[in-house]
Amino acid sequence: MSQSLLWPIIRFELKYQFSRISTYIYFGIWFVLGVLLLSLPEGQENAELNSPGAIASYSGSLMAFGVIVLSAICGMAVCRDFEDDTYQIFFTTPLRRRDYLLGRLGGALLVCLFVFSGITLGLLAGTVMPWADKVHMAPIRLWVYVQPFLLFTATTVCWAGTLFFAVGALSRRIAFVYLQGVVFVAIYLGLQRLLGNLKDYWVALLDPFGFGAANQVTKYWTLAETNTRMIPLAGVLLWNRVLWLSVGVAAVIGVCRFFPFSVEALGRRRSKHRAEPLDTTPGAASIRPPAVTLRFDWRTTAASFVTLTRLRARTILTDLPFIAIAIFTFTLNIVIGWGAPRIADTPVYPVTYLMTDNIGILMAIVITAMYAGELVWKERTLKFDQVYDALPMPNWLNFTSQLTALAIVQAAILTATMAAGIVQQAAQGYFRFELDLYLKELFVIQFSTLVLYAVLAIFLQTILSNKFLGHAAVIGLSVGPSLLALVMDKWNVTIPGELYDFAGTPSYTYSDMNRYGPFVRPMLWYTFYWTAFAVLLAVGALLFSRRGTDLGLRVRWRVARSRAHIRLVSVMMVSVIVFLAVGSYLYYDARIINSDFTPRRAYEEKWARYEKEFKQYETLPQPKITAVEVAVDIMPERATLTAKGAYTLINKDSKPISTIHILDLRSAVQGVAVRQGTAVSHLSV
Repeated sequence: MSQSLLWPIIRFELKYQFSRISTYIYFGIWFVLGVLLLSLPEGQENAELNSPGAIASYSGSLMAFGVIVLSAICGMAVCRDFEDDTYQIFFTTPLRRRDYLLGRLGGALLVCLFVFSGITLGLLAGTVMPWADKVHMAPIRLWVYVQPFLLFTATTVCWAGTLFFAVGALSRRIAFVYLQGVVFVAIYLGLQRLLGNLKDYWVALLDPFGFGAANQVTKYWTLAETNTRMIPLAGVLLWNRVLWLSVGVAAVIGVCRFFPFSVEALGRRRSKHRAEPLDTTPGAASIRPPAVTLRFDWRTTAASFVTLTRLRARTILTDLPFIAIAIFTFTLNIVIGWGAPRIADTPVYPVTYLMTDNIGILMAIVITAMYAGELVWKERTLKFDQVYDALPMPNWLNFTSQLTALAIVQAAILTATMAAGIVQQAAQGYFRFELDLYLKELFVIQFSTLVLYAVLAIFLQTILSNKFLGHAAVIGLSVGPSLLALVMDKWNVTIPGELYDFAGTPSYTYSDMNRYGPFVRPMLWYTFYWTAFAVLLAVGALLFSRRGTDLGLRVRWRVARSRAHIRLVSVMMVSVIVFLAVGSYLYYDARIINSDFTPRRAYEEKWARYEKEFKQYETLPQPKITAVEVAVDIMPERATLTAKGAYTLINKDSKPISTIHILDLRSAVQGVAVRQGTAVSHLSV
């Protein structure tokens, strides 16, 4: 009987993962997020920020988004051997299939537990940060932080990591590996919406991350219990964890049963895709190739661009994962947007501008990040990079071809979104589709944002030496500004969020009365601002694009300096000037000209002063409003209105009222007059 090689395989996987910088970057990301989530919020009343329930909520929420990283680590454990073409070495050794699979899986899960321990350590560190709200922090109890890690983080790592490992091992396709995590999160959000009408128990039982189950267990707790009690592993939470751990066990059994652990088995599966053998008869040698004239003018460049773009776009659009994503996006839009839309809890018609907001732009950004990595790394994945890099093709042609192919893919996803919106409207008996509005909203506003993200994704995949790190960077830059806004607000930094939120534009409101109204101008200015920055990223991608086998940092820097000719440097300098000039103007317009903006500290000081000055009048009687007559003039072109009217006030108290206080939060009142004959001696606004 052969000796078990389970532990050597685990050790090999651990050594490989801990030698990669991406492992420590993933850990650092979750550590920083944990610190910020716990140290930035301000406490309210008697609720403790680091209560057991709050720690569990933060741990589970971060772990939900962490499945994308979990998929990258666990899904690649076996798929990596096929990408590097080293699987034959393992398959020809006296290694049992069980040891190979369980060793790879065990090593990957241990690495993931290390990575996501950053969440727990970050929450612990956030408790003692100097800027944290110490008044609403309870004394540190280590079990408060360790128990949610074991109950939510570790269990999710085990079952989800095993499931992603099985998908990667059985498909052996990298596209499935890095899309399965994103698709899983999207399905989870869609099912949460779909299952919302079921009983709470079943929704809680089927929650893969345990949020609903924990809420079900603690929904009748008082504030004092929430601050002190640990979430017990009992009731629906116990069965929830057992259910999803069973999914992980089933995945282990399935992959151990169906994984083809032999070159012969893989050969039989791939034989259908092998090319026909070449004709080696003597007659074939007598065929002479036609004469070829080499030409490298603009027509050759244009033909190369069209051919490369068509090849790349067709490869993605006909790929099974992308077809599945398009169908999934269409279905998810319908699931999330099903039923009459509601505004302020009031059902309204399914008008077009509401249909375009169902899925949001985040899903399309994730798809852009994934396929940007696929395009940039494709030649190296196929071991074709040395041939491709030697072709007489300028770097800008390769970059523009990749960008155009990504734009075509983005247009396909937006088309699926538009089709889903039209289907929803028709299914609810609403046939005023407003195709022009679909085109403006999806293929002008959202498409321009996606193209900017395509430039960012290509740049990051060019600069970084790890594909999955590039994916994480793009997705992080899309969701990170919300946390950065909390930091800015905490430290009283008044920079508008749109100036550091990549491709961000001010929020706008569409209405049937005046369409986009006054929001067009700021949207155009911010789009121009980020376009200038995207040009800088494009220049950086051209300078640091990979060509050749020596990809060290010093070599790439030296090559970038040699590529920096006068035209490229001129474009870069103009972009820097435009970016800084437009950014300065936008800051001036938003914070200097706009006098309505109040910094956080000034706002707090205003309310503190308000309480000190007017607390003494809290118990004084005030009249009751019994009638209101107001004439309102709305001016959409100026985004303002004026109102003039009369309030009828009646003193329903037994005592006379000599002073009336009016609270004017937005300083919009220009004047107040009291009719003669009243008993009011003082009016305060």
